[in-house]
Amino acid sequence: MPALSTRPTPHRTAHAPERSGAMGWLGLEEHVEPSLRRIVCGYFGRVWEEVRPTTRLRDDLGATPADLARLAGEIGHAFGVDLPTQVLGRVRTQADLVDAIVRALGHRRTEHEPTPMVRVRLTTAAAATAPFVEHVGVLTPYLTATAVDDARRLATGGRVDVWVPADTSWSSLVGFCGRLGTLGARGVQVWVHRTAQARAVA
Repeated sequence: MPALSTRPTPHRTAHAPERSGAMGWLGLEEHVEPSLRRIVCGYFGRVWEEVRPTTRLRDDLGATPADLARLAGEIGHAFGVDLPTQVLGRVRTQADLVDAIVRALGHRRTEHEPTPMVRVRLTTAAAATAPFVEHVGVLTPYLTATAVDDARRLATGGRVDVWVPADTSWSSLVGFCGRLGTLGARGVQVWVHRTAQARAVA
């Protein structure tokens, strides 16, 4: 993420709590929202608690059309998506902006984009000593189908952890996270972790 210096830096630091993933539309809101909130907090000089899904960009944060254009540039750098002017014109709240990013990610995946190497751990319960199964490899359709099928067998209290390279694009995770997104309604936690140790596989 580039340095955000166009607005004054607050004296207090905006810390993001760890969030569960793969919930909601395309299964990405809970990954996009914390990263977007960091960008918005940094740009407008706000702390974490001051920016919520219902926060109005213009009325509450004082965003001008020029601010939104610069913000779109920061978003494009962070998420690899383009938010056209007509899309920004329809954005009113932080939640609207999250939705716009997620929808843009859903249309961005191309055949030339690297396929990430992933590690998927399926744990039968939340306890650290609970039995688990792991799938490790390139995120092919076969690995996706196998991991999702196994995840659907988990009972309430189960957990799915997914590790991906730190440089994995959001759009490459859309389909996979979307298929895991229904597990939350069944009481299964889903967490996605980015790690600097792994690298994307071309």
